[in-house]
Amino acid sequence: MRSFEIDTIVVSDMIKHGNVNFSESDTKNKTCKTYIITNSYKEQKFKIQDKNCDSLVTIELIVPYKK
Repeated sequence: MRSFEIDTIVVSDMIKHGNVNFSESDTKNKTCKTYIITNSYKEQKFKIQDKNCDSLVTIELIVPYKK
């Protein structure tokens, strides 16, 4: 398994400028919405799963993927 060194600035930028995959996201939940965001870093594509609850966003998963 490959590992990647990604700091919080890179993750923040990937979320801010990434593409939300609404078909995989759960945007109908009233308490916490879950978003799947795709972006790339150093020629590797990543999928990020974050949970957005009121004023707190938690990154639950960051994994490399191939499309």
